[in-house]
Parts: sequence; C-alpha cells; structure tokens
Amino acid sequence: MRPQITRSAVPILVGWLLSLLATAQIEIPSEAVEGFAQALVTVVYYVAVAVGEKYLSPRFGWLLGSARRPSYANEKTIPGDVVDRGRPPRHSSTRPTDPAPRGAWPRMQGQGLMGAWYTTREAVKGALDIAETARNDAKVDRAIAGATADIDQLCRRRGFAPLVRTRRFDWPSPLSPTPGRLWFEDDGLITLTSLTSGGVTIATSAAKLYPDDGPPYDRLDLDRTTSAAFGLGTGAQLDVSVAGVWGWDLASAAAGTLDGAISSTTATTIGVTDSAAVGVGDLLLVDSERMVVTGKTSRSTGQVLGAGGVAASMTADSAPVTTGSAYKVGEVLTIDTERMLVVDIVGNSVIVKRAWDGSRLAAHSAGATIFALRTLTVERAALGTTAATHLNGAAVFRHVFPSLVTQLATAQAVATLQAEGAGMAREAGSGERKQDVSGVGVDALRAAVESAHGRGKVRHLAV
Repeated sequence: MRPQITRSAVPILVGWLLSLLATAQIEIPSEAVEGFAQALVTVVYYVAVAVGEKYLSPRFGWLLGSARRPSYANEKTIPGDVVDRGRPPRHSSTRPTDPAPRGAWPRMQGQGLMGAWYTTREAVKGALDIAETARNDAKVDRAIAGATADIDQLCRRRGFAPLVRTRRFDWPSPLSPTPGRLWFEDDGLITLTSLTSGGVTIATSAAKLYPDDGPPYDRLDLDRTTSAAFGLGTGAQLDVSVAGVWGWDLASAAAGTLDGAISSTTATTIGVTDSAAVGVGDLLLVDSERMVVTGKTSRSTGQVLGAGGVAASMTADSAPVTTGSAYKVGEVLTIDTERMLVVDIVGNSVIVKRAWDGSRLAAHSAGATIFALRTLTVERAALGTTAATHLNGAAVFRHVFPSLVTQLATAQAVATLQAEGAGMAREAGSGERKQDVSGVGVDALRAAVESAHGRGKVRHLAV
C-alpha cells in the first residue's frame, strides 16, 4: 500500500514544489526536490498510520507491514544463524542474561547432583536386560544424562522440564513496528505469573501469549487496546521481568500417594505406595514441590508371605499375600534375598517372574516379610520450587515428558551403552548373536523429535 501511495503522491508534490520555485525564480535540481518530497510523504504516511493505530484501531498497524522477519526455505546454515521462527538474534537486546537456578539443567550423578531425565534408569535397564549393580547403575545414569542434554541441544531448548523462574529482558525499541513484543527465544513459557517493567507491575490480563494453541508460548505481546507499555524504567537494559513456569508443558500422571508424612523440608528420603509408577530420574510433584528421584531402596510392605510359601522353582510363580490390592503390577518385590517382578494380581495372590534382576532363585517359607522398592531418595525443591512439609497420603504425580522425547532418550542411552560394551565398534557379538550397535536406528527418531519439538532456523537481515 505505501509504495502505491508514494508513486502517486511524489510526482504531484514534486511538480507543485517546482512550480512554486519557478514562480520565485529559484532553480533547484529536480532530483533534490524529488528526494525531499519522497521523505516528506514517507513521514506523513507513517505518522498518519501510527496515530490511527494508537487512537482509532490496532488494525491500522498492518499498513506498516508485518513485524515478522523474513525466512528462506532450504537455506544453508551459516555461522551466526539463529534459531526460531522470526525470533530475535541470540545477541539481540531481548536476550535474557540471568543464570538459571539450581536444578535447571540435567547433571550427571557423578557430579553430585542430577536434574530430571527424559527417561528412567529402570526403562533403560529393562531394554538392555541389565542386572542391578552399582557399577551398572553409574554407567546407565551417565548415558541417560548425556542423552537428555543431547536432546535439549538437538531441539535448541533449555529443557522440557517445568522450571519456576523469573527471566529479565531488555525492552524492545519503541521505534520498532511492535514495541510491545517480547520473544522468549530458547525457553518456552508455560504459565505467566507476573510481568513488570522498570519495577512497575503490568497486569497479566494485558499480556497476550502466542501461539494461541500453546503452551509452550514463544512470545508475549502487550494488548494494544490497553495503555500497558514497556520501557517504564530509567534504562532499557533488563527492564522487563517475566515470572512464571518455563519449559514444555505441565503434563503429569498419578503415581500413588506418600506412605508416611514428610515432616522436614530437608529430608531426602520419602516413602510411596506405588514404586512401579516411579523410576530413578523421574520428576515428582507433591503439593507444590517438585522432587527429582535419585535412588530407590526397599522397605517393608507390612505384609508377609501367606500359607504354603513358594518353592524354589521358576514355575512356582504365584505368591500368596495378605492383601493383593496393596501391590501394583510392575513392582519389584524382595523376599529373603530373591527379587520378583509382579506381572499380575489375582485376588490375594501376586503372579511374579522369579529370580528377577540377577537375584538367586530360592524357596521361601510362609511368614517371610515382603519388601518393595518404595523408599525413594530425592532431590528436594527441584526446578525452582520450594521445599515444604507434606501429609501422609498426599497425592504423588510424575511429570510426563513428550512421548517422542522419552523414546529418543531411552533409545540413545541404550545405543550408547551398547557401543561402549562393544568398544565403540559398529557391531557386537558374532554369528547369530551379532547386532548393530552403531545407533543408526536412532537417526529417524532424532529427526522426528527435532521436527515435532525443535525450534526452526531463520536468517535475520542486517539493518
């Protein structure tokens, strides 16, 4: 629209100015007059549209063009390219500079702390059929931590876990077509808690989050029908603060209840009623506190083996118990020194797989105490939440990451462990037992994860 107006208005204005100058017997090159006229038309056009947009209707804004930066299909990545569809460059004025709080990123267990993983130790060991040993656990944990960090890098995100934090931004230039817009770059916003500029609170109702099918949300626009504005402080740097939950989403699944109250904010062991629903590396939510599971140990179920006990035979797969409903399919039970995997529950009998997890098959007498892996070692106050006390019976929820992400984390950790076991060769075993351990089959899954959850690339023009 603006080029059409310019092409029509400039010749008319130039002719009028030249005629005035000729009448006054002043000679000025027509090119100079044309340049002046074009600048004048541009200024008048911009001012008229800006006034209309602010005082009449925001729809006038489209006359100034789209605020989205150009992108190009099938372009080659070059140094300096940045990610995301139309987002500002990584070193632009809207990039946040505040560090993430403790627990924001996955860390290897060997470094003393760990963050939420996208798969669990149990899932990887189950895929590999590895027996429980401390040495194996350390190798598996290291592979999972590496896979989790690699997925974040693949998707160009800080992480998928919900992180409570406040991020600070420089306010956008008031001369830009969208001075009320912030891009969140490599974090996605799940929920907005508060918004301030220069220490002045902006009502969250004045913030429009996009895309409209989020979360996660990748940008915030101030409602143009309100008086809300950024740049309320003494300077542009880190003027805007956005507080909320960042990550992918808040999807969760029920994981039983607490088996005993948590009466201290510093306690690092808790009891749960359903150990099958929780694995090492899982992110739990109890009330408003998140916890990362770093270990599992056995505790008494309060029940004993029923009449007749169980014989030392793989076919003796039915164990009589006092109350069958107190157990869950998938739990690992320990009777004496033998571990058993619960595969079904029939009345007051649990159907089990004997000699599970490398333990030794043995006979067990009636009255033997039954243990289950229901004591969890946890990292408290994870991902920006606050440690608190919790009542016995409080609901426990397990955070659910996107299914493709979990599948890739498991597959990549398995491929890493297989490759390590083969001395980083492409194949392991021989004859009928030979198998490819190069991880080639993971490539398609990586592509699917990047397509579904990765941030796209865009090239920004210099101005």
